Amino acid sequence: MPYNRIPRPSIATIAILCLSTLISQASPASYKFLPGYFIEKTGDTVLCDIDFKDWAKNPLIVVANVKGQEKTFGPADIAAFGVSGYAD
Repeated sequence: MPYNRIPRPSIATIAILCLSTLISQASPASYKFLPGYFIEKTGDTVLCDIDFKDWAKNPLIVVANVKGQEKTFGPADIAAFGVSGYAD
């Protein structure tokens, strides 16, 4: 009588799949800030790194990394901002 055995993946295969999933999910998190700029109310342009999440709408706040220091801006604080390589 033939033995019908259900093939099961090995523990090594499961471990490799889990690790590859974790690595692929962690990679985008490390590249949170992209090069960009913001324009102050006085008209000065400040180069910085912008926390960019590909917003569908205008964000309520913008987080910028200026010379290693994180700053949070609202609509009343800056005139505009942009991320290099994306539309303003």
